[in-house]
Amino acid sequence: MRIVCISYTHALHRELEVPHCAPYGILDGAPGTDEHEGCSALREVVLRVKPRLHIFGHVHTAYGIVQTRRTMFANASGYEDGR
Repeated sequence: MRIVCISYTHALHRELEVPHCAPYGILDGAPGTDEHEGCSALREVVLRVKPRLHIFGHVHTAYGIVQTRRTMFANASGYEDGR
């Protein structure tokens, strides 16, 4: 799984990354749970590269945006719970 996550990362001048999976611990689990579905190897790459924008999906229930000092993380997956 780690190799797959990184192989789908497309970095453009270290400004933008668009993998399918989430980095471990960042918008990678259902709200209110301690479960994580993200990739720890991808997290290591993102923390080292520090792109301005990191867009991903995969974990539909964890959609949203998190901003750090340098990087905006966006889980752009759609989620509709019937409401």
